[in-house]
Amino acid sequence: MEELPFDHLAHLTRTVFLEGDASGRRILILAGRGGNGGGAMVAACRLHGWGAEVIVYLASESALIQGVPGQQLGILRRLGVPILPAPAIERAGPAAAIVDG
Repeated sequence: MEELPFDHLAHLTRTVFLEGDASGRRILILAGRGGNGGGAMVAACRLHGWGAEVIVYLASESALIQGVPGQQLGILRRLGVPILPAPAIERAGPAAAIVDG
């Protein structure tokens, strides 16, 4: 399957930082409410689909996340991906990669 442009962040994370295999790897996603945050959430969805243990940390209150980033947040919720406020990352523990968006 051809990678779509919005998948590049997930693909880069998998190939460069996870040696091509995201399965079972713990990935922390930092996401704001703008376009970069939306891109990070798209990456979170893709990495989750590849079997990674993804945790998303939001820099804004979820009620303030609108448009495409808001749609991606809804998808993550439906997938059951843990979504926490950004300060909770202090207790995150080790991870194979951190994606900042």
